[in-house]
Amino acid sequence: MSRIAQLTLLVDDRQHDEANVFIHGYKAISSQEQFAAVVHAILTAKLRGRVYLLHWKAGKWSTTRGVLAAQTAYRAARVSKIFNPWMLALDVGLVAASEIAQFKMSERRSERLGKNLKRHLSRIPDAKSRPINLIGHSLGARVIHAALAVGGWSDYNINDCVFLGGAADSAADNWPACLAQIDGRLYNGYSKYDTVLTMTPDLRKRVGSRAMSRVVIDGENKIVNKNCGRMSHTDYWQRLAFILPKVWSK
Repeated sequence: MSRIAQLTLLVDDRQHDEANVFIHGYKAISSQEQFAAVVHAILTAKLRGRVYLLHWKAGKWSTTRGVLAAQTAYRAARVSKIFNPWMLALDVGLVAASEIAQFKMSERRSERLGKNLKRHLSRIPDAKSRPINLIGHSLGARVIHAALAVGGWSDYNINDCVFLGGAADSAADNWPACLAQIDGRLYNGYSKYDTVLTMTPDLRKRVGSRAMSRVVIDGENKIVNKNCGRMSHTDYWQRLAFILPKVWSK
């Protein structure tokens, strides 16, 4: 998994016990510029305790640009067919097929990463004795869901989980078992204006576009839904310092 993901320490605050692990989503980091932008956003949130970013291979915009470039070159070689409606339909289909394949690959990779999340968290000093909060955007929420579904977290103190525009499946039947693994609650930041989540290839309902159903364990509702209003899918990183404390409020 080391080739797929890397845990990077961003803030080494030793005055507080908490460890906060951010996990990004689809195509959020496919360049050094995007990596720097995400790190900057996390730092502006000013969380106390140690702060980490789990950087993983979640798809690249360059792949999409490559498909578009190849199509452009092909059309240039066949100018007479540029305005052929069947050729235009083929172009659209090729882009769509490429995007679907890349997204589904990243989705499967996020699930594999979740199943191996303990391996990464074990690199945090005193990982089993300190509270760990997991914050996932987009497919990052799917990583967390897959991790909790594996079970066996009794040796860790997984405190709160925070979803921002999460691409985890809202209709999954294992949410009660997953939330039994954490000591705190799951804070679900969602927006019905997040059109990206409504256009995923399989059209499954995602937690980031709707409120999650209640899950009561030992008399306590483990899910806190927070309506983020008109937030788009990419707004969460750009407005992280504003939206994170709104979603993750006791």
